[in-house]
Amino acid sequence: MVHTRPRLARFILDNSLLLLAGTLAAVVWANRDLTSYEHIAHPLHFWVNDVGMVFFFALAAKEVLEATLPGGPLASLRRALSPIAAAVGGMVVPAVIYVALAAIRGASRSDPGMGDSLRDGHRLLGDDRVHRISGVASSHPVPAAAGDRR
Repeated sequence: MVHTRPRLARFILDNSLLLLAGTLAAVVWANRDLTSYEHIAHPLHFWVNDVGMVFFFALAAKEVLEATLPGGPLASLRRALSPIAAAVGGMVVPAVIYVALAAIRGASRSDPGMGDSLRDGHRLLGDDRVHRISGVASSHPVPAAAGDRR
């Protein structure tokens, strides 16, 4: 029973469950009481979107760089081809689907919002990057440090 709590905490952190729980809580809160959600979220908007994302993507870039260095798991093009294809597909396919749906929606002249839909698409397509990168990162095992017992 003594080892249950550290194992549970490690499982939660290793599998990005805090990110999923926070996302679910924010979606439920925003849909239940939008005014209180905006009252809290609006002041944090700059810090999360601008400052926090700088550190997040700097860390992601560091991890990619380390993986592609000689001796890293993605050092050869052959081993890196699958993650590259997945990353490109993960960006291109949603963009193509979004543009196609916006074009279909804007094709009827009763809805002149195609320009707005295409202009605002970056919000929909950009928000899931953090979740996708986090999911990919949590699906790869982290090598244990010397003396670290799991």
